[in-house]
Amino acid sequence: TIICDKKVRYAMKLKEISRIRTGAVLSRLNGSGKEVRAITLKALDADGCLDCNSFETVVVDVKAKDDYFAQVGDVLIRLTAPYRATVISEENAGAVVSSHYGIIRCKESINSWYLFWWLKQNRDLFYKEASGSVLLGTISSNVIAEIPIKVIPFDQQKKIAELIQTSRREKELVIKLIELRNKLVNSAVKTIVL
Repeated sequence: TIICDKKVRYAMKLKEISRIRTGAVLSRLNGSGKEVRAITLKALDADGCLDCNSFETVVVDVKAKDDYFAQVGDVLIRLTAPYRATVISEENAGAVVSSHYGIIRCKESINSWYLFWWLKQNRDLFYKEASGSVLLGTISSNVIAEIPIKVIPFDQQKKIAELIQTSRREKELVIKLIELRNKLVNSAVKTIVL
């Protein structure tokens, strides 16, 4: 444990503040059970947002482990470059997580959105530990477990989480506004031309 200043309690390894596992190999889950959504590589964008329209649908055995299903607050990280993370929301909870992701379940001392921010800021740590080439390098759940994280007081983590979520909502609103404006412009142009 590294003692830092008063604001930062100490640096810990990720395995000390969370439970980490790899997602499911989807072909092994195939069964005659229920149909569920699956989070695969194409569902995660560069900003760490999941696109529900890009989820795949798979039929899984009813006895599939709950550990493979996304829970609210889980942090997923791609196990191949580029290493991107995301936080599971209520909208995405219940989807099965493919083996392309590491699933990080935070303990009470760590805020999921703070962890998301930390991983995004320290992505170079994954590139240093990856096996294979820079472009195709892969990491394992063991590599994720050893990543150091500064644990700051929980109220400060919460402030960071609120800032990130507010920024994300603002970006979504701006994108929707641009899309709406484009539709209005196209509609107006059509009335002039036709």
